[in-house]
Amino acid sequence: MVPRVPRTRVDCHSLQPRTGSQTVTPTPSSDSTKQFVVVGIVVFPVATRLAKIGGVSAFDGFGYSLQERRVVLAAVFGGIIAAPLVEEVLFRGFLFGSLSARGLSPAVAGGVTIALFSVIHFPFWGVAGSIGITAWSVLPTILRLRFDNLTGALLPHVANNVWSKLIIVGLGFV
Repeated sequence: MVPRVPRTRVDCHSLQPRTGSQTVTPTPSSDSTKQFVVVGIVVFPVATRLAKIGGVSAFDGFGYSLQERRVVLAAVFGGIIAAPLVEEVLFRGFLFGSLSARGLSPAVAGGVTIALFSVIHFPFWGVAGSIGITAWSVLPTILRLRFDNLTGALLPHVANNVWSKLIIVGLGFV
């Protein structure tokens, strides 16, 4: 039988490692969740505007409309439920957790996670979209550190995808 090794977690206030019984996992307050959702929604248009000013090709939009029920269902299931859940578990759960467990500082583990998160979105979003995603993904990474769980990262990710997959497309902004 292999002995269990206590999980090392990071005290988000001092960014110092802590172990096992010292760990308390708080949940995000509704105020902090609301603040990060608002900031997350604001980052997309700001990053897109800055990209246009800088001469970088801007995001061209999605290749679908919300006129058919099956398209709406696909956007809701794929883009709003499955994608945020899978991405948060893989990136801010597994990848961030693995890098932290290997001794990387929270800042380095977070930076690597953010960079790779942006890279996988590049083929679909281009340069301007990747800039926006990089800036935006700092927020769920901070929430992952702050609350030491994926709930804080998942909620604004879902809200962001509701915004980008339904509201922006539905209102015809892209």
